[in-house]
Amino acid sequence: MSRSQAPATSNAYRFGFDPEIAFKIEGISFGLPLSQIKVSSFFRELLKAPVHGEGTQRNPIDLDKVSRVTLSQVQSFHRILNCRRFEPEPVLSEEQWTDALRLATLWDFDHIRAYAIKNLKNSFLDPLQRIQLAEECNVKEWLHPAYARLCARRAPLTAKEGQILGFERFAALCRIREEVLRERKFNVWVDSVEGSWELTGGELAFLPRINRAEDLK
Repeated sequence: MSRSQAPATSNAYRFGFDPEIAFKIEGISFGLPLSQIKVSSFFRELLKAPVHGEGTQRNPIDLDKVSRVTLSQVQSFHRILNCRRFEPEPVLSEEQWTDALRLATLWDFDHIRAYAIKNLKNSFLDPLQRIQLAEECNVKEWLHPAYARLCARRAPLTAKEGQILGFERFAALCRIREEVLRERKFNVWVDSVEGSWELTGGELAFLPRINRAEDLK
């Protein structure tokens, strides 16, 4: 949100009958509708005992002091919050949807979190990136398909990937790759379908062992 894009807001400002609370981050002020932020446990706690006069256009609540977020994350989140109220679905980049997911998770906005997850369904085709984001934002349903795609690709797992995954998980995936290859006795390596996280038959062959592996739960 540039300074020109940031909505003028105070605790008396209304969109229809919906008052807004004023915030600022990195020196940029913006407003969030009270009815929307009350669904968030983070904001309910923040507003439970407000400092006198805070939340107005003259004295916005400084998010830099209460939450580890960036301006770009707030920009993406603000656009999605607005579209959920009255605007058409925003056209956002993968990075912007990711920023919104991180903030919705951090601030406990379940409806925006679900909306961002839906729009990221077929994004992040790199399985390691998808695993990292799934862990950061607790999107557990992304993990096992991403493990399967790692196992089924032609290239073996690398030491660098092992550092990111951790030893136990890295060892479990290497073991599963070897077991499936030995059991099927022919080449199972597959090329993933570009633009989709719907697993191919070769990738699905790894899922039963992944689902049973204690180190991958």
